[in-house]
Amino acid sequence: GIETSEDKLTLMKNYRILLTSQGRTQEARAINRRLLNMDDPSPIHWFNVARNSYETSDYNSAIRYYSRALDIAPYLHEAYLGIAISYYQLGQFSRAERAFNMALNNVIDASTKDLYESKLNALRNVM
Repeated sequence: GIETSEDKLTLMKNYRILLTSQGRTQEARAINRRLLNMDDPSPIHWFNVARNSYETSDYNSAIRYYSRALDIAPYLHEAYLGIAISYYQLGQFSRAERAFNMALNNVIDASTKDLYESKLNALRNVM
């Protein structure tokens, strides 16, 4: 399937999920390395891979994939938020704060901006 699929990124992402769920961590890491070297022009694909990495507590990979999405679409405030909460999970609060500020700089919706400011203030209380 990997050789013939037109949507290799999604297939690889799903395969990595399967390997992780089966406890086959070395094979999942190998797929993760292949994912990092793939070229896909869709920021949404990278965003989804990042979100999956976050959900499996692979915060460093999540940051890399969110960054790949931002390389393509630097206006995606949701990707900056993903980076911020990943850094938070890693205990890297100053990096999380910078990412929250980037999210704030790119959000347009007032209610979302208020939510991000609330999260940023909560983070500052932890720091």
